[in-house]
Amino acid sequence: MRNLQKNFSHSFDGKVWNIESEVNGDYLVIEVRNEDTLTASFFTYNSLDNSLSESPIILEETWWVGITGAVGKVIIFHAFTDTENPQHKSFFAWDVEKKKVIWAKTDISLVEFGDRYIQARRDDEPLFINMETGDEEMTQEFMKLVENKPIGLPFHYVPDTDHYNTVSGFLRMIGMDADSGHGIDYLEVSGVVILSYYLKADHLENRLIVMDTERHVLLNEKLGDHLKGIADRPFFVYGDSLIFVKDYTDFFSYQLSRQ
Repeated sequence: MRNLQKNFSHSFDGKVWNIESEVNGDYLVIEVRNEDTLTASFFTYNSLDNSLSESPIILEETWWVGITGAVGKVIIFHAFTDTENPQHKSFFAWDVEKKKVIWAKTDISLVEFGDRYIQARRDDEPLFINMETGDEEMTQEFMKLVENKPIGLPFHYVPDTDHYNTVSGFLRMIGMDADSGHGIDYLEVSGVVILSYYLKADHLENRLIVMDTERHVLLNEKLGDHLKGIADRPFFVYGDSLIFVKDYTDFFSYQLSRQ
């Protein structure tokens, strides 16, 4: 029996709010929010050498800003132009190598990321924006979608469904009883089964378990305790790595395939 090998871990000075992958899987962008200082900072994580950017990206707008996506060396951020209405957003592009904003737009909504262009809309009309220059084209010939998505997301099974009953029954069979009032996240990949489930006695707890096909437990972690609600995305698979966050601030990467 083997245990999963830890690739990388880091404790951030704030809550990990969101993680997005560059469309080709070259790196992750990690959004961290410090509610005491009302500061949002952004880091890049490279899984090839398990490295985190030495210094965070700090933008002119320090709080009402978030990650939209990334293509190549360009990260797209959104800022809320009306804090009372989250639908009102402006978008701007940050060049990772030049470490500066290279273009900004206030009158568009983004639809989808391609390999060099992003599809957007302005006044219900489609347009295509060059990621590196901000130049706009009106025809789709420039848009090439990325076929293989770099992130594998779990299936979320809600209580009182066939899938939920099957997986919760399996957990009971191996001595891990899930709380019936909350969902289970499930993914089979790289010869392992990954499960995130909830326990509730006097407080709500989120646990993560990884097993091989012979039901040997390879990883068993408590992701959070005394929770107020369930996580939107308790884990995901990025290439051959399992990515998750513990206690809101601790980022982990584990190797799924044998080295």
